[in-house]
Amino acid sequence: MYLIKNINKADKNYIRAVQIGPTGVDITYGVDRVAIHFVSYAVALLVARMLWIVKIGNMEIEEEKLEQT
Repeated sequence: MYLIKNINKADKNYIRAVQIGPTGVDITYGVDRVAIHFVSYAVALLVARMLWIVKIGNMEIEEEKLEQT
């Protein structure tokens, strides 16, 4: 699973929701537990690139570490 985070934010920097409205792009941020989890790296890359194109900020894709039991 992959997460997208804004590297310019210090607290609650993982993307939780993205909505495109009539006035622009609205992004909700949260901690990693409530963030959007992308199964595919390619999809996470497309979303991060779209956010970079509309000048939201510097986004970074982070791979979620799964705990082995």
